[in-house]
Amino acid sequence: MPLYMDIHVMDTEELLADDVAKAHIEDLKVEERHDVQQLKYWVDTTNKKVFCLMRGPNKAACHAVHRESHGMTACNIVELSEDESRFLLLGSSKNDLAYAESGALDPGYRTLLRLDVIGAAGEGQRIGREVHELIRREEGHVIPLPGAEILAYFSAADRALDCGRALVGLLAGAGPSLEFTLGILTDQILDPESTHLFDEAKQRLRDLARIGLANYVLVDGTTLAMAEASDARLEHIAVGLTVLAPEQLTFLKRALSAVEEEIGSVEFSVARLASRLGISKATTYRTLTRLLDLSPREFIQRIRLHRSLELLRAGGATVAEVAYAVGFSSPSYFTRAFKARFGMLPSDWQQGRG
Repeated sequence: MPLYMDIHVMDTEELLADDVAKAHIEDLKVEERHDVQQLKYWVDTTNKKVFCLMRGPNKAACHAVHRESHGMTACNIVELSEDESRFLLLGSSKNDLAYAESGALDPGYRTLLRLDVIGAAGEGQRIGREVHELIRREEGHVIPLPGAEILAYFSAADRALDCGRALVGLLAGAGPSLEFTLGILTDQILDPESTHLFDEAKQRLRDLARIGLANYVLVDGTTLAMAEASDARLEHIAVGLTVLAPEQLTFLKRALSAVEEEIGSVEFSVARLASRLGISKATTYRTLTRLLDLSPREFIQRIRLHRSLELLRAGGATVAEVAYAVGFSSPSYFTRAFKARFGMLPSDWQQGRG
């Protein structure tokens, strides 16, 4: 039978784990009538959220258990793959209630790490094996993805940062032809609007990757705060560590969307970007250089070139067609910019030699 995860956002002045445990016992009393099996649940007393993992014939049956037992139905429920449920079942629990390694309640936060590598040129398989080994060594778990990027989750934020530092060392030693972007963000398992686990965090990581920064490690403030709260001894990651607050992540998402929505326009300019953001050109310059050490012009070009990688690898379009599709005025200008950025010709990347 399928697996499901739901979220309950409780409208109460105080959420106590004991009260949730009592409700869970009531669920167990009626679950068999609906052919549902409760597997594990998480309680976040601070934000008054409860997450339940269960197996059942459909969403309606899972809702029916909560409705019949105590009336507190979920505000969202999503179907999971077996891979997703496997890592959720890891970790400590007592009577199905999830606990962190410290012995405190597990509130359902996880730290996600996404690695995008460009230009491995023959080193791809070896690098991939070593990356997976480093993730396992730091108690991370890889989430299967259809693309070449690597996505992993960690129960402890400090272990994700340790893994990030180790990955920087590995990739920095692989040669100048290889570049990477590494994003590390922390979020809860599910939110009321999600259609998949970690929807918001995964989207933010995709956004950061699409900016196409070279050899950057982008970390959100929540990850650092949680690592510090665990009393971990934090060391600096070797290169390009950029810590982003929520409002900065939002700004970058808006800037990325503005460029991507008009990426085929040769006329898209810094002035147009500033107008789309509703700020002045000077403020756009100050903000992007402070966050990413890129001028607005460089920011736009990075996104254009990163998008060209995807189009070239997908096939079906000539180099000239890709050049115009991402807003370059001529194929020759695109080829020069591409080679300066990635150290190879667009045709080499298209033929899988990158």
